[in-house]
Amino acid sequence: MLNSFFNLNINGTLIIAPRHLERYKKIETLIKTKITESDKKIFFLKLSELSSDFSSLTMPQPSALIILIDQMGILGALYRIGDIAIIGGSFIPHGGQNPLEPAYWRKPIICGPYMHNFPFIKEFIKEKACIVTDKNNLENTIKKLIESPENKLEIGKRAYNIFSKNAGATEKTINLLRANGYY
Repeated sequence: MLNSFFNLNINGTLIIAPRHLERYKKIETLIKTKITESDKKIFFLKLSELSSDFSSLTMPQPSALIILIDQMGILGALYRIGDIAIIGGSFIPHGGQNPLEPAYWRKPIICGPYMHNFPFIKEFIKEKACIVTDKNNLENTIKKLIESPENKLEIGKRAYNIFSKNAGATEKTINLLRANGYY
């Protein structure tokens, strides 16, 4: 994903949220190395460095921004401010993250071929509510979404529809258990 961001040559923001915080330092080093090697003006910061007072934040123009999330438990809320959700872990055999969080916020979802840990992704794929690609085509996939705001919105809408249709599983399960005398 990081390489795709640099290669796209866009003025945008990339938010990287490592699944495991113990990888944080390694990812920070990788980002800083890529920025040093790049001829682009890229501003980098960690989420913990942000405060509610943005008046002290100076950023060279034009530039791109990379924010590294160094806290747990906020990824769901971050999908709200994004334009595209890329499920990073799905590009390696490890497996991806839950696509329901970006679906809730009506975000188009890009994932790799390794979403085996979320079998319900098959419905997202069938309904064209996400885009499955591999790391070799990730850059082109992102570019196509950026260039087609209508398509981006439509994919996000389809993802939300699947989310909404399947909401309330806990209540449905409890009602089923009650109806059969188990609860």
